[in-house]
Amino acid sequence: MPISNVTEKYISRIEKPCGGREEYIVIFKHEYAEDAVKRILNKCTIKQKYAEFYFKCTFEEREVNVFVDGKLLLKKIKSEEEALQVLEKLLDDSSTK
Repeated sequence: MPISNVTEKYISRIEKPCGGREEYIVIFKHEYAEDAVKRILNKCTIKQKYAEFYFKCTFEEREVNVFVDGKLLLKKIKSEEEALQVLEKLLDDSSTK
């Protein structure tokens, strides 16, 4: 799946952690990290909040861990293409939860 303009604007890189888990780590571009975090928190259901720096959320039955420093951990994701599809929905400003 080609990266869209929305995801290209915000994402610095996407990494798959070792160990074969169905997870992806997303690092946002520094200049857009704050906006990306706001957009994501606006669309997710927050389950737990840790001292305003880490949020454990859900989005479309997936666990989304949001770090206010511009990192994101997506769980229950099988491929980078699926991660990009979820990120497109989270970062698109045309809809909210």
